[in-house]
This record gives sequence, C-alpha cells and structure tokens, in this order.
Amino acid sequence: MLKPLLQLCFFVLFSIQGYSQAISLDSLKQLRKAALNENLTNEEILSINRAFKTTLIEFLETSDWKKSPFDSIPYFARLTSPDKVFDLFCWNVGLAEGEFKYFAIMAHHPTERVIAFTDQSDKLYDVEYKKLDQNNWFGALYYEVIPVKLKKEVYYTVLGWDGHNDFTTKKVIDAFRIDEKGFVRFDQIVFKYKGNQKSRVVFEYSERANMSLKYNEKAELIIFDHLAPFQEGAESIFEFYGPDLSFDGFELSKGVWNFVEDVDARSPNTMENYIDPRKNKLNLNSPK
Repeated sequence: MLKPLLQLCFFVLFSIQGYSQAISLDSLKQLRKAALNENLTNEEILSINRAFKTTLIEFLETSDWKKSPFDSIPYFARLTSPDKVFDLFCWNVGLAEGEFKYFAIMAHHPTERVIAFTDQSDKLYDVEYKKLDQNNWFGALYYEVIPVKLKKEVYYTVLGWDGHNDFTTKKVIDAFRIDEKGFVRFDQIVFKYKGNQKSRVVFEYSERANMSLKYNEKAELIIFDHLAPFQEGAESIFEFYGPDLSFDGFELSKGVWNFVEDVDARSPNTMENYIDPRKNKLNLNSPK
C-alpha cells in the first residue's frame, strides 16, 4: 500500500516545481485525499501528510495563491484574520486508537513569511499556564480568529476543537501575538478565571456530548456551555462531563478576557445552529 502512495507523493513534489498553479492545487487535493484513507497505518498516513505539508508550504511560497479555492481540499480550513494580517491553514490526521495530530501553516502578509506550527500537545503539561510558541504548539483545529487590542499591540484570540481520543473531546481558547520578526508567540496571559491568570483555557468533556464555544462580536463575549459531571463521584473524570444547560463566558475588557458566570442564554449570546465537529471528526466546515 505504501509504495504507490509514496510514488504519488514524489510525483506531486516534482510536478509542483514545473507545472501550473492549478496542478499544484490539484496535487494538494490528491495528497489530502490519500492521507484520509482509513486503511493506512499511522506511518503511511504521516508519510503522506509530510508530503502534503511540504507541498502546501511550497505552494504558498511560490505561487499567487490568494484567490485559490482551498475549500476544494477535503477537511481543510483557511482562516483569514479580520484585519487581513495573515491567513491560517489548519488540518489534522486521524491516527490509531482515536488520536489526532494537528497541523497549521500561517502566511504572514507583512513579512511574507510562511510559518509552520509544530504540535507538541502530547508532551505538554499544565498547558493552561504555559508560554508556548509556533515550535511548541498546543494543537487544535481553529475555526474563529478574534483580533484584540492590548495597549498599543494587537494579539489574536482563537477558538479551536481537539478530538483528543476515543473517550473525551476538548475545546480550547488560545491567544497569540506575532512579534516584529514574524515569530508566533503563544505567551499572552490574558484570561482571568476565578482568581487565576491563564495563557489559554482548555475544556475537556465526554466524546458523547456536544459543547458550544462561540464568539459574540457585538457583545465582545465568548460564550460556552458550563460543563459538569453527569453523576456524583465523577469530578475530574472528564469522560463523564457534559453541558448542564447553563452558560458561562469570557467578557473582553481593556484587552483582557474576564470570566463571567451564568450568562443568560435567552439573550442574543446564544448558540444557534451549533454542530459539534465530533459528528465528522475531520470536518472543519462545521459551524462552531
């Protein structure tokens, strides 16, 4: 199985250097489809994905890609920051035992740099308090980018989804800035939660449950389901956690996100049309 797929990878890597932009985008589609084959081993999937990542970087560095229809690539997302500073491309691969590996590439327009994020989730601990960067990234599939002004600088809050494993799902609120050299730093301590200051907020809950996490721009409020154990004695056993029909939030004030309990779900800050990505683990086109 691996040999013909690797032959495809070598063909694509060769063709992108000598053919048109249209063929390059088609090459990305072929590689992405190949990596979604459920009959492959982890080694085969990761090998094809390396070729996909290399091809994507080459495509972004050498072609006029901004009007390319990236939505034709299956289970792959392109996010443009509202201030047009960058485009962020996100995807994942599903591995054995229900685990995922996450990937992101940023095209930073002011510096014309193409920046790869390296997922180190499986090596990180106390992740809510860690200062990270593009080479030490808490991987997730981002679906919303929120620019925030703090003093004279701008940082970006992102909402993301992590399938985690067969037992639990995670949602994440993270924040990063881009320094003067175009380096991405996840070092913004901007989440105030019950007396604690955090670099990011991670929610973990049963893979059988659906958790809402969405931004209301008008109210400058990130609103989400409050999670609680389904039964007594299951505190901190997150495979037994799910929404309890109440909502909490993070409200933006002077560039900092402050935790707010018991947000009124009858207000405009509701979760209309929410669909959890667990229903299609790789589908980045699902609503938040």
